[in-house]
Amino acid sequence: MNLSVFRSINLGTDRRAEIRVETFNLFNWVNYGFPAASISNLGTFGRITSSIGDQREIQLALKFYF
Repeated sequence: MNLSVFRSINLGTDRRAEIRVETFNLFNWVNYGFPAASISNLGTFGRITSSIGDQREIQLALKFYF
């Protein structure tokens, strides 16, 4: 789940500031990879040994418009 929250603040007639927080993979859920399909190695056959996707990432930003 991704989430973005921002707030715009007026600083006069032609100026404003924007504060933004963005998160990717908010709850840090793991997306498991595919199980090993090679039958030649029975030690790893059917085991999931990797994950797909990224870990949680949070970005903070401040923009100034003029």
